[in-house]
Amino acid sequence: QPSRKKVNILLKEVNKGFIHIIISPLTVFLPSSSVNYKFNKKKEHFMELLSLVILLALLQYIYFAILVGKARGTYNVDAPATTGHEVFERQYRVQMNTLELLLVLLPCMVIFGQHVRVDVAAYAGCVFIIGRFVFLKS
Repeated sequence: QPSRKKVNILLKEVNKGFIHIIISPLTVFLPSSSVNYKFNKKKEHFMELLSLVILLALLQYIYFAILVGKARGTYNVDAPATTGHEVFERQYRVQMNTLELLLVLLPCMVIFGQHVRVDVAAYAGCVFIIGRFVFLKS
């Protein structure tokens, strides 16, 4: 078991080695020049894949929001109202449910991808996107 002193020294070194930049809603850690950080090309490739999956999930949410807007116009549901025609209510529920899940999914995908396996995180995101379209059609 490492001693408390060794753990504190290790934590200080980690804090020195990274510049923390917060980009809402994700936190990105950029290595500073003092750290000898070797990038793994395969992991970088998969991080690009994960970024693409995240972008697709956000575009899917925008698409669902557009569908809700069209349904509002088609079924004459005024903007603040969340009830009205059955088709509008279904599309609104899909959009809101997707938003609720994105708040959990996106940070989890990034954290899992950085610390465990980025390819599994990207594939899980693909399953989420496909599942959202299935939910829309059902």
